[in-house]
Amino acid sequence: MDQFADILKNELKPGEEVLWQDQPIPELYAKAYKSKKTVFEFRVQVGVLLLCLCFAYAAHEKPLFYGFMLTSAILFCSLASISSKQFRIYKNAEQYLYVITNQRLIFIGLRPRVVVVSHAAADVFNSSYTKTYNADGSGDILFKTTKMVQLTALKDVKKVADIIDKWKESTRS
Repeated sequence: MDQFADILKNELKPGEEVLWQDQPIPELYAKAYKSKKTVFEFRVQVGVLLLCLCFAYAAHEKPLFYGFMLTSAILFCSLASISSKQFRIYKNAEQYLYVITNQRLIFIGLRPRVVVVSHAAADVFNSSYTKTYNADGSGDILFKTTKMVQLTALKDVKKVADIIDKWKESTRS
């Protein structure tokens, strides 16, 4: 979190105070982004693999040997590609910070360069939201706004939801 301190300090406006800040849980973050796209990529790679096996069978006198070698090499590369993608997503979780202030919701990302995305609290927090919990209290919050705004892989969803609800109550009174 020290790597974010200066960025956050420069980002805050006068009179703006941090109500909560945290980073996503890497395991949950990677699981949340293990999408259908990854499954689709794997299926496409297996399809290409089977085509290569057919071509190897048709082109060589020893089709089983060459086909097996080609199939093994391509399958190994595709599985390595998918595994490394999941590892990169896991490591990227350490490069993000979620911040809730009394004025806005801020996302800070450090990869490949510093990116700060800010949403006015009134726009996000006055909308309804959906909480998803895991058994240990971790989970996600998805805000139903015109933009896709989601806090993914939170350590304590209830705590964050309580902060949002308190903010809503304070702005109404």
